[in-house]
Amino acid sequence: MSNDFFELKVFKIMPDLTKIECGLDNFDIMLHQMKMPDDSMIRASVNKDDILCFSKSSNFADGDFVICMVDERYTLRQYRELSGDRIDLVSYGLSTGHHVIDKSDADIMGKLSYVMEMGKALDIDDLLDPDKPKILN
Repeated sequence: MSNDFFELKVFKIMPDLTKIECGLDNFDIMLHQMKMPDDSMIRASVNKDDILCFSKSSNFADGDFVICMVDERYTLRQYRELSGDRIDLVSYGLSTGHHVIDKSDADIMGKLSYVMEMGKALDIDDLLDPDKPKILN
């Protein structure tokens, strides 16, 4: 019988789209979580089903990563201020997408704090089997 164990990696997305690994002790107790619903941020190293940890907020600055409503579902986008009251919610998928709207029409739930990746680690059966590779994937 094989059991799956998962290694949890926690990352903070920096403004230049780099990911900085951090520990669980950096978490604010008031963070909310949701799964990334799609691969629209894959070039920012956020994959489908990664856990997005965010704080509810209504104050956003140019360049922030936000949890927002796009195409009738909440997802992650980068917030960009345009001229006047227009904003651009930018995706970093394989084909970069833009969602330009009036600031007053934006349905933004909060600001991204951390991304958690779930990676499969070795289970005890794998460790005991000499024929299986000992590499985390």
